[in-house]
Amino acid sequence: MSKTTKAAQAGVGTYTIAPASGTMKKIGGRSAPIPPRIDVLCDAGKCAKNENRTRHMPQFYAALSECNEAIVRSANEDELFQAICRAVVKFGGMAMAWIGLVDEYSQRVKPVASYGDGLAYLDSIEISVNGDDPAGHGPISIAIREEKPLWIQDFLNDPLTAPRLDSSLRIDWGAAAALPLYRNGSVIGSLSLYSEVTDAFGADARKLLIEMVSDVCFALDNFAHEAEHKLTNNKLIASELRYRRLFESTKDGILVVDAETGVVVDVNPYLIKMLCYSHKEFFGKKIWDLGFFKEILASKQDFMELQRKKYSRYDDLQLVAQDGRTFHVEFIINAYLVDGDKVVQCNIRDITERQQVKIQLLESKARYKRITEGLTDYQYTVRIENGLAVDSRHSPGCVMVTGYKPEEFASDPFLWIQIVAPEDRDKIRKHVHQILAGVDIAPVEYRIIRKDRKIRWVSDTTIMFKDTSGNLISYDGVIKDITEHKIADEQIKRYVAQLEDAFMRTVNVATTLNEMRDPYTVGHERRVANVAAAIGSELGLDESRIEGLRVAGQLHDIGKISIPAEILAKPGRITSSEYMLIKDHPQSGFDALKDVGFPWPVADVALQHHERIDGSGYPHGLKGDKILLESRIMAVADVVEAMASHRPYRPGQGIDKALAEIERGSGSVYDVEISEICLRLFRKQGYSLPER
Repeated sequence: MSKTTKAAQAGVGTYTIAPASGTMKKIGGRSAPIPPRIDVLCDAGKCAKNENRTRHMPQFYAALSECNEAIVRSANEDELFQAICRAVVKFGGMAMAWIGLVDEYSQRVKPVASYGDGLAYLDSIEISVNGDDPAGHGPISIAIREEKPLWIQDFLNDPLTAPRLDSSLRIDWGAAAALPLYRNGSVIGSLSLYSEVTDAFGADARKLLIEMVSDVCFALDNFAHEAEHKLTNNKLIASELRYRRLFESTKDGILVVDAETGVVVDVNPYLIKMLCYSHKEFFGKKIWDLGFFKEILASKQDFMELQRKKYSRYDDLQLVAQDGRTFHVEFIINAYLVDGDKVVQCNIRDITERQQVKIQLLESKARYKRITEGLTDYQYTVRIENGLAVDSRHSPGCVMVTGYKPEEFASDPFLWIQIVAPEDRDKIRKHVHQILAGVDIAPVEYRIIRKDRKIRWVSDTTIMFKDTSGNLISYDGVIKDITEHKIADEQIKRYVAQLEDAFMRTVNVATTLNEMRDPYTVGHERRVANVAAAIGSELGLDESRIEGLRVAGQLHDIGKISIPAEILAKPGRITSSEYMLIKDHPQSGFDALKDVGFPWPVADVALQHHERIDGSGYPHGLKGDKILLESRIMAVADVVEAMASHRPYRPGQGIDKALAEIERGSGSVYDVEISEICLRLFRKQGYSLPER
């Protein structure tokens, strides 16, 4: 007998008989008055009660019928609850009905469905299932707590209901009932009914209502079972999807064999590609007839012996592909059950390259071991329910990466975050939140603290699995130890920084040598380089291109090394022939720089820095966009610095006249945008020429 049926039957006798003359007698566990005599005749009050009870019976039968139809029609609890409330009002003659469910955390009864007149009553009541709570002494509270129906035959005067009435509400109810609702044997709430007449619930009516509630509870059990079945089915789908995805994408060969017959039942694409055999050539063949594993599987007896061990591993077998290529492989065989059927799985990992490396590095076995261990994957799976991680599984590879065993991760759900280096934990928490939100993310790199307290760098790659509705149901991850790669990257960065430093020192040497021949322009190239870099930054050029401007600025006049020193230092006017020699310095600079492997157009900038956008410049009279952007920037920076600074043949004219020249030539000899940026830098942003 179910818990629901027991409570229902117990409730049949637990009701209050209205007062009448005579003595009191225990009925169903409560005191009830017994009239002096029982005969065919009854007084007016009794007849009215009997009439109320009799009048409601056809309606209760109709309500029961309608409820049964609702059970068949309803797709879920919400639909059923609303249909039940409607049925007992429209067909059962009740004034109002509502269903409340117990909130697990607050222990309050919350309405989830209602129908009829007087629904404002629900807004004015507080119902708790806690007997120590002042709101836990009403009929609904008692019915739920004691798990039995409670019948109130005189609603306005009963001690359980009268004190709880809100005087501002007009309540015309005569009787009420509270019937517990069960799901899987546990009380989850109640169905509450309200009649306009007193003494509305006779014994027959109570039986019908209890029967109706039992049917409803049966339906709730079915809904719960269906939900559980759906959840289980989703887990199976996720498991199959995960298995199939790993099976198809793994970089190991996998062969699945029927344990009884030795027939191949599945083979993954990697093994097909590796051995150059088609799926058809594998499928349906006995494993000992394939010939690949003749060293260990020459006969059925060998196959059965491997099964007897349940697990076997061979660290180095040789396989020959159909095209004659020979592979060194790791071979692992496992026997296990799938849906009651015993299968054998062979995992074949190509270690040919590893073996070749091993031969080359025999003199350093320890280093080889670190490399192979670093390449071992640590795989994990996290299952998700309602957007939260509920459990996780960790492959044996976690020991090699972290030093911790899978069972240590399983027993402590916070261990994974504790091994992350403190400075990386916020990044990893954000990473996990993005995963739980279903956001596709790139691999993340962070530091971990191994069990032996060593700090290692790892790369964590995540694959998410979602159901047909797009909800995240699990995610798999692969963690690799990348410490050696990180160390190598840092070494490369140091080498690059050293090369860059040496390079810039070389550039400075070239600039210094040029300045030694022309001491009157010392610092010119460096100041031009700084102005050009400032303009490039305002233009939004990237850091590499700005660095190229600095280098080009320091070398743009390198061609002057070909000009006789007496011309460069001549205090008076130069002759036309001397000017022609000076005009050759862009070409001389280009010839000196063109064979240097700069990552920027340094030689072209040296060649073009005296070109003008209207074609009036030299040496080639280039116009507009035919002049490199860097050269147009250098032209403006060169003019500003040259005019503002002293020369042997004239004093410095000052920054104001230099800027006036740029303003005058904007759009004609100088690029408009570059000119505007230069003027803004000096006039509005407070930029000034660097000191010598």
